[in-house]
Amino acid sequence: MSSAPTDRSSLPRILRSASFRLAMIYAGLFVVSAAALFAMVYVIATAALQNDMQAVLRTEAYQLGEVHRRSGLVGLASEITRRMNFRTRGPIYYLLQGPQRQVVVGNLPGMPPVNGVIDFVPDRASEAPVDPGSKLIGFGLTLSDGSFILVAQDSSQLRDMQRAIEGAFGWAGGLTLLLAIAGGLLLGNRFLRRIDTIGRTSRIIMGGDLSARIPSRGTNDEIDQLVAGLNATDRKSTRLNSS
Repeated sequence: MSSAPTDRSSLPRILRSASFRLAMIYAGLFVVSAAALFAMVYVIATAALQNDMQAVLRTEAYQLGEVHRRSGLVGLASEITRRMNFRTRGPIYYLLQGPQRQVVVGNLPGMPPVNGVIDFVPDRASEAPVDPGSKLIGFGLTLSDGSFILVAQDSSQLRDMQRAIEGAFGWAGGLTLLLAIAGGLLLGNRFLRRIDTIGRTSRIIMGGDLSARIPSRGTNDEIDQLVAGLNATDRKSTRLNSS
């Protein structure tokens, strides 16, 4: 014995109405399109911020490389120290290693030289002023004498932006579903009231009162057109019976 019909009939009548189902279908389509938009915005915004951070670090590294070309390793160490002490534009971390990989100056632990963009997590045992487990994005550059400089920045700014996008779309998606359900209930209730009115008037006509008419709302929608057709049929039946 199947329980599907019983389960379906146990639902409130408004939830089984065509208008409510249509509203839910449109809400589902909107959520799918919003999810696609979210994915696109998420990927594009993440890539844009990553590229911006990498450009800043690359510029910083090449500026320091120019300082090394003019002033040597000692002058470069002095410039890095000055920037660490007086920088006010966000936390940027530095590492300067000599040709023998000895740390000359910096607030990052020593590491094997890697040229270009690098993502890494500093050694927990180091004394670098970085929160444990923080992921850094950096740009490394090997200099003409074999020295190595690394300029890095905490990627928490990127994570904060990603969380902001996720939160915004989460709230928007939840609000959309809530409004869709409320709108579906409202439309379904109005639809059922009109159907009930048609049903009551039809029963009156079937009971013998051929002068009864189904009220029209003047919206000229599908139901109004149906009502006009039924009323015309009733008038025709009245004339035939009177003749």
